[in-house]
Amino acid sequence: MARSVAPHRAPRLEDEINKTADVWKRLRDLDRDFWFAVSVRVEPDEAVVEQMRPYWAERIKAECDHELGLQRARYAEELTTRWSGIFDQLAQDPRASFAAQLSEEEFARVFGNFVGSRRKAVHDLLDLLSSAVRGHGEAGLGPSEYTKAWDQAIKAFQKQYGLRPDDPE
Repeated sequence: MARSVAPHRAPRLEDEINKTADVWKRLRDLDRDFWFAVSVRVEPDEAVVEQMRPYWAERIKAECDHELGLQRARYAEELTTRWSGIFDQLAQDPRASFAAQLSEEEFARVFGNFVGSRRKAVHDLLDLLSSAVRGHGEAGLGPSEYTKAWDQAIKAFQKQYGLRPDDPE
């Protein structure tokens, strides 16, 4: 059995031997019965252990790096959720963008960009609706076709700016 298993796979060999030997045997001594089972412990040769040491060190490092990456991702997600809630609350208050300038410079810059992009989205929407009102006669479409075209344009705009989740069609 040992020749069919790679030298660095001692636990696998141990499992195979113990599965084969997992039979209770009876030993009779005069008028008494004794039951026993055999179990084997397999350990790799020290030379194999030494050769495997760099591999296992690298594997342990890779697993630790992977776990650290997962923890960082969870932390980033948690921070994003928290900051999104804070930004949503602050965005409702017209004084918040001015108050943010009294806080840390980086926060003020980021919050200003956030509020500015929201304002730009509103202005873009107003421009879009204004051009729709002005362009109705010039499009050469019937009222139903024109309405459908602008409905699609508004949905695309909402999706682009995250103003409203897409409605399933």
